[in-house]
Amino acid sequence: MSALKLPERMVFENAVECSALLKKAIAEVCQANRATGNTVAVIDASAVGSFDSSALAVLLQCRRDADALKCTIAIQNMPSQLRELTHLYGVAELLPDAA
Repeated sequence: MSALKLPERMVFENAVECSALLKKAIAEVCQANRATGNTVAVIDASAVGSFDSSALAVLLQCRRDADALKCTIAIQNMPSQLRELTHLYGVAELLPDAA
């Protein structure tokens, strides 16, 4: 299955909407992946161009949603400034890069 795509804008104003859409998508991916024994939902962050700290809240919620389904997440193509924000907030290890 292909990676889940994050939106171009991840800011406070659309954080709730992003979380809801991603929760549904993660559930679908985890269920589909379970049939193949894959427990990782890959999230593609390449489209993210505008974000604030709410993006971290959304990604951490994705992790909780995946954990509840006995899956994990891995993030590919995370913009360097967003990755720096994960280190600043001390959550980088909770949002691993996809291999």
